[in-house]
Amino acid sequence: MSRIRKHKIGKDTSTKRKRRKLRKETVWTMIFAGVLFISVVGMMFGGVSHNPDDYVYKQQKFTRTNQGWMTNVDGASLRFDFFPGDIEQINISSDVFETLKSKKVIWLTFNPATKDLQTMELTRFELGNLFSTHLGTYISGGITQDNLDYSLPIINCINATPEIPVILLETANQSSVEKIGDCIQIKGTSNGIIAIKDRIAYQMLGIME
Repeated sequence: MSRIRKHKIGKDTSTKRKRRKLRKETVWTMIFAGVLFISVVGMMFGGVSHNPDDYVYKQQKFTRTNQGWMTNVDGASLRFDFFPGDIEQINISSDVFETLKSKKVIWLTFNPATKDLQTMELTRFELGNLFSTHLGTYISGGITQDNLDYSLPIINCINATPEIPVILLETANQSSVEKIGDCIQIKGTSNGIIAIKDRIAYQMLGIME
């Protein structure tokens, strides 16, 4: 009788162990499936790729670097200071883009006596590179008054025409974009002007609307 009891006890213990093992495997399978599901959903709706510095804005991929936001347009790498989603609140009239669109030449002018020459030069360089390379438009530099450091022509809004519009950069406490005739006046702080520069560039490239 004692042997029979020992045999039954061993069989029951083995069965219980198998059941516990099966339950653990089931739990781990459910946990793994849950993590996998969350990862897939995050990839679908998060707008972020495997690289934490890669972001997507309306199917356009951006990489955040120490130099700014980099993206590829028509096989060329372009640098921006702001991610598109961060400057959506900047409203620019459609008339501004109609004025700049499909032009062979655009004047870009600024006051050479401004304290923020670095911002003016950066804006002139980057818009000039973008318009000439991707839009077939040449950005010609000008200044609003005589200055010994610049050999550029004096250009103001009075020089704007439908064929050759003018972009005028001005330092101001409040950022704004105003179209007066065929002259686009861009005003703001250093960051404000740079943000507007990116906002215009994004829309001219079709990345933003």
